[in-house]
Amino acid sequence: MVAKQARVVKKAIGYYLMVSFTSSESVPENPVGNISLGIDAGIENFVATSTGQLQQFRS
Repeated sequence: MVAKQARVVKKAIGYYLMVSFTSSESVPENPVGNISLGIDAGIENFVATSTGQLQQFRS
């Protein structure tokens, strides 16, 4: 793995270092018939999936 880019970012609560990497490893393809699901944790919704489902925060 090799660092490709680095950037210092200043936010209101401090500084952050963002680093992106390149790798010679390949990502395997999904076997036929299997489905992938992307999940993103957010601020307005607890979870958003790549199929468009939104899960709200539970109290």
